[in-house]
Amino acid sequence: MDGCCAGGSGYPIGSKYMLRLLLSILALWLLPFLGFAEALDGYLFTVQREGEEAGSGFLLHDRGKSWLVSNRHVVEGNEKVVFVGMTDASRTYELQERIQVATNRDAVRFRVDEPEGFALGGDCSFDDEVFAFGNSDGKGVVTKSAGKVIGKGRGEIEVTCEIIPGNSGGPVVNSEDKVIGLATFIIVPPNEHGTQRLSNLKMFEGTRYEETRRFAVPLHDAKWQEVELATFQSEAVDAAALYGQYDQFYGMTAGVFLHYRLSEGDGEVLSRSWVRSYNRKLGKCGYRYGSGRFVVRSGKQDSLERALQGWQEDLSEAALEVSKTLRKEAEDFTVKYYQLDLLERADDLEEVAKQLLEHAAD
Repeated sequence: MDGCCAGGSGYPIGSKYMLRLLLSILALWLLPFLGFAEALDGYLFTVQREGEEAGSGFLLHDRGKSWLVSNRHVVEGNEKVVFVGMTDASRTYELQERIQVATNRDAVRFRVDEPEGFALGGDCSFDDEVFAFGNSDGKGVVTKSAGKVIGKGRGEIEVTCEIIPGNSGGPVVNSEDKVIGLATFIIVPPNEHGTQRLSNLKMFEGTRYEETRRFAVPLHDAKWQEVELATFQSEAVDAAALYGQYDQFYGMTAGVFLHYRLSEGDGEVLSRSWVRSYNRKLGKCGYRYGSGRFVVRSGKQDSLERALQGWQEDLSEAALEVSKTLRKEAEDFTVKYYQLDLLERADDLEEVAKQLLEHAAD
């Protein structure tokens, strides 16, 4: 009988020897993955504004260059923004004098001298497994949350990862650890009182849309514009003031029409349209949710309905005036994202004005 199998002159094949051999092979197999996991830690950053934890950022290595990336809304309008390494608090970067701002996404980036970073992935598909990294709730601790892609649009990706405030600017990666998106905003359901007011619509009941929805924006097709940091921060403040005019008008209009149902037909449909558009704008701007959102209140008040019929032409005229203001001011912006966003809002208001006149004529 062969000694290797029966304790002769060959090598012993006992259970302890086999276990050590298998563990050694497993360790060698896992070593590259463990090293890569450690590398991922070095790619992750928290973002501080004026010394306070505010969001997330990460290193991206693309076409031979390394960038620090985050959401535009995380860094805009603040004099001192610092990216702090997750594993080394002494590893910090401030925004450079020139940065790049995406013209079609809520994203910014700037060059850094780093040898590595996350790789940029391409498009994603429904049911793809994804992971979101971020400074959840601004606690200075980067978290990892698993999920799937459950929705796709022209500029948004809906995921089931547990994205919450603080995650903004963090990477959403696929199973190959390639970045497919940037965690950007959430849409929360109406609060309890609002839910009661919406009960007559029944449109979300029993669906996943009753729950918080979480979105990332894709980066593979982002278009970038290089701008001076001082110009970016100055125009961010100016844009916020103009957004305020837009939001005030939408708030006034929605406040009139949404607190009272004008009719069982067009008026209610028009109100729902305004709600969706307004709430979506809040989401894309990265605002916190729950405080500024509108819901439809049930209950018809005939006396107010008669009064509202006389106000619709005035509201239409006001919408056009605000639209003209946004268009005129947009001409002075050099940051293309703000310019395009203001023009889009102006288009929204022109559509509102048109619908108001059509409804007044009914």
